[in-house]
Amino acid sequence: MKEFLKYQLPAPLWMGIIFILSSIPGNYFPEQPFDLFDKLVHATLFGILTYLIYRALQYQDKSFFLKNFSIAIAFLICVIYGIFDELHQEYVPGRSPDITDAFADILGGGLVSLYLLLFNYRKQK
Repeated sequence: MKEFLKYQLPAPLWMGIIFILSSIPGNYFPEQPFDLFDKLVHATLFGILTYLIYRALQYQDKSFFLKNFSIAIAFLICVIYGIFDELHQEYVPGRSPDITDAFADILGGGLVSLYLLLFNYRKQK
């Protein structure tokens, strides 16, 4: 149970946090401090999500496949969740889906995935 709380639970909790944040109506958001701040927030949120999913897959012992392809699977889940997050915003007052936000989500997940690939490659040498 301790392993579950430490490794598997953070990813779905983070997904819930992202969902709650994207459910906030648009008129409740403060002014952005700089032009690309929104994209930076998206990339950061989904980069963290990718890492948490990767970590959950690495620290499970039920599937060899999930463990060996954890980086790719984490990135794929991040992409799918990012797209659904943007579609969800269609139904939030004052918000709308934005393809550039989805690209920022994918970029954040992709950068973390690339880092994990490089880190794991260096660790194997």
